[in-house]
Amino acid sequence: MAKREDDARFLNSEKLIIGAAATELRQGRTITVTGLCRRAGIFASTFYRHYHNLDDMIDACGKRLLADFKALVKQAQQQRLSKEVFFLQWGMLIYQNQDAFYLLATARKLSVPLMMLYALKPFTTAGWRSSPQRLAQIYLIYSYEVIGVWIGWAEREQFDINAMPRHAKELSFLTKTALQRLGGIA
Repeated sequence: MAKREDDARFLNSEKLIIGAAATELRQGRTITVTGLCRRAGIFASTFYRHYHNLDDMIDACGKRLLADFKALVKQAQQQRLSKEVFFLQWGMLIYQNQDAFYLLATARKLSVPLMMLYALKPFTTAGWRSSPQRLAQIYLIYSYEVIGVWIGWAEREQFDINAMPRHAKELSFLTKTALQRLGGIA
């Protein structure tokens, strides 16, 4: 199954499929290939050019998001972005892919957000000083805070893009104060 990930038509139909899946789930429907194709306005052959089956669709969705996120972390490290700017860009990534995040959350594919937090650790903890064990404990608690902020943005504010800068600032502050707040100063 050769994917043409740089082809605009391929990317557009992929976005239609993911959007249709998220819409079906939001409306309480069971996802089927037939239902997705009908909602997305595509033929089943288009779906199968992208994916082998529904599980493959969800896995591919997670892999794409994770690859985009890792590229964002790498860019942030290379350009020495402030944490606030990084969190703002991360928020934009989530905002632009909210259907994919919803699909993954509904499918209980927690590996993607966990891998994001793992990839984020070197960037976030740069400058933190503590024992490795204590640092791991603090980062775990901090990770829950990060997840809480983004989930709150998604659920309470329904991805209100105007609220994103406030949340980026909040996450930047949480990063700066994690050691003091969580008692990890060595």
